[in-house]
Amino acid sequence: LKPLWFPAPRRIRPLSTREPSARRAGAMAAAQVRLHVHGLHSDFANTNAHSQWLQAFQLSPEAWSVVHELLLSSDEVVVQHFAAHSLVTKLQSGHLPSGGSLRAELMQYLRRFWQGPIAVRKQLAIAIVDHALWQPASDDALWLADCIEQLSQSMDSVPCLVELLGVVPEEASNRKVVVDMQRRVAFATNVLQLSKVVFETFTKASLGSGELATAALRACARWLHFQHADPALRGQKRLGGVGGAPFTADLIKQGTLQEHPLVQRAAQAFSELATVDLELGRACADVMSEIHGLTRDKTPQARAALTLVVQAVVAAGRKLLPLTQAGLEQWMPPDGELAVRTAILGRLVAELGGLFARLTIADAQDLVAGTPAMPPGKPLLEELAEVALHFCRLRHTDLAKCGLDFWYGVLAQHLGATVEEDDPFDEEASLPGQRAKEAELWAKSRDVEAEARRRETEKPILRPYIESMVKAHWQSVRFPPEPEQDSNFDWDEFVRFREMLSINITEACLVVTPRWIIDHIGVLLEEICTKQPISWRDIDACVFVLTGVASRAPAGEDTVIPKLIELLPQFPYATEGFKALLFRNAASRLILFTTGYLALHPAPCKLILKFLTLQHLPAIPSLPRGPDPDAKKYSEALACDALKMLMTAARKGIVSAENGGVWRDVISAVIGLVADPRYNVDCRAQLVFGIGQVLSVLEDWAELEQMLDIFVSRMEVPLAPLLN
Repeated sequence: LKPLWFPAPRRIRPLSTREPSARRAGAMAAAQVRLHVHGLHSDFANTNAHSQWLQAFQLSPEAWSVVHELLLSSDEVVVQHFAAHSLVTKLQSGHLPSGGSLRAELMQYLRRFWQGPIAVRKQLAIAIVDHALWQPASDDALWLADCIEQLSQSMDSVPCLVELLGVVPEEASNRKVVVDMQRRVAFATNVLQLSKVVFETFTKASLGSGELATAALRACARWLHFQHADPALRGQKRLGGVGGAPFTADLIKQGTLQEHPLVQRAAQAFSELATVDLELGRACADVMSEIHGLTRDKTPQARAALTLVVQAVVAAGRKLLPLTQAGLEQWMPPDGELAVRTAILGRLVAELGGLFARLTIADAQDLVAGTPAMPPGKPLLEELAEVALHFCRLRHTDLAKCGLDFWYGVLAQHLGATVEEDDPFDEEASLPGQRAKEAELWAKSRDVEAEARRRETEKPILRPYIESMVKAHWQSVRFPPEPEQDSNFDWDEFVRFREMLSINITEACLVVTPRWIIDHIGVLLEEICTKQPISWRDIDACVFVLTGVASRAPAGEDTVIPKLIELLPQFPYATEGFKALLFRNAASRLILFTTGYLALHPAPCKLILKFLTLQHLPAIPSLPRGPDPDAKKYSEALACDALKMLMTAARKGIVSAENGGVWRDVISAVIGLVADPRYNVDCRAQLVFGIGQVLSVLEDWAELEQMLDIFVSRMEVPLAPLLN
């Protein structure tokens, strides 16, 4: 590579006024830039060297004149893009040229590229906004109004104008632009005053081609999100603290946002999500998402805007979700068009859990107070809940997660655990540890008794919905009947999905009580056990839900878990297919979560010890490995852990049971498992730990020595090859 060479530093002048020698030097530098840009994209052996050269060039003062020449003379897109990106790099870092009218030059570049290439045009739009951030605050509104006027004179330039306006919110909060926070806040405050003009521009643009309409809606969504930079709205949020409190943006308070033509079009297009262009659907989802994010209140103006969002979601669900009916039983292709469309709806559904809880509670309380709620009203909210339940039941982990997120949002709203996103315009909030301080102050200011009273009044309102959620979650955790035969089923993803779902079930106990969930599973178990053959996946689902409740339920105060423990050795465990391992995992999981109960009840404890040592663990090594090579290792580890934990928790009861007649059989059987070379060495170590726990409570040293002798003699055979 040739050494880096630039003309001597000097004040930059327009190319037309510079001397011939300076123009020749600029042309030579431009030629070197072209050489290294081409090398970056083709000379892969020296990519790092080309990249370092170009980065050094961007930092040099002479880059301004070279970039000027490249943007006005080069016809190569890669060179044009690098030149435009160089402008962005310099402006974000605050390296402005001395003298001249850079804004006029930037607009000159933009006029040349306003019809494309799109990548170059976007970089130039970013450069214009970044330049504005370095200008006096008094120029903000004038600059933006001037850009709108210049670029709205022809429909040919409207796409460029939409791009520019869409960039404004992004760069205003972009920390790469190293302006101080005071300037950033002033810029946002000043340009937000032109929101009405900006939205009118987006409305006109949305009447154009499909791509332009989509771009206008995306930019509209960014400006809706930009409203969070308004000082008044930020003040409302700060007063609410970490736990959240009602807030409403001025756009919502005006009461006309839901009637805006562009918003109406977005809602209408989103309701046709089953057939609308995918990119347009995504843009409309962005708009709906930002609208409901502008308020967390129940005022008439807020309800009117939120009604529009809920109506759009429910309307889209009515047309789209019937097409997914088969996906309630059979696993859906992960990347099919139907899944993609449903994911667009699901993304919005996932965000509406808190909204649903707030409005449902408000409607019920207003009804009691004799002040009927305005729309959306109960029927519409119930439809929204049904949409969320449908998502939970879909046999597609990513789509079902949307339903989980909805109900997690409901529970979080009830528990007062909602969290606001960071404020990019708050310098203190961005400092390390600041969020923790805010959380601490909020915790100290909370009225714990008032919070408890609030939750108690909300529970009867939310209980029917959370009960439906638990029922849908039970359906969601079921494996396919023959997992390895379903090409769309991914075991690893589904296991992670189930653990997420378990969080919802555990938190649901605070609304519907653990006893209700256990009794509901008991009813399901009775139905399952009356059918032949017994569905292994339904039993597995029951076990999974019960273990999710175990941490919140008092041990031994129900009849369902004891009955299930009694039935555990009697179930018809498969010996072929992946289901054989999965059903064994369910049995191990139940035992692992009920060791506390078993330690207090000798009869079921003896039954399960016998099941573990003589049936369950001996059967696992001979089972097929399954589609995942780690699945069998996990199954062995889970079963050994269950036996170890049971021996640890019940060690005193094991030694004293039947006047010492049980522990010898247990230890002898476990020693046989330890000696079995088919088990992983870590699993065998777990079993040795269990043996030690039982032996540790023996009071007769002679018995202890005798059992240790038996253990050592039994270990001689497997250890002989190692010792020799």
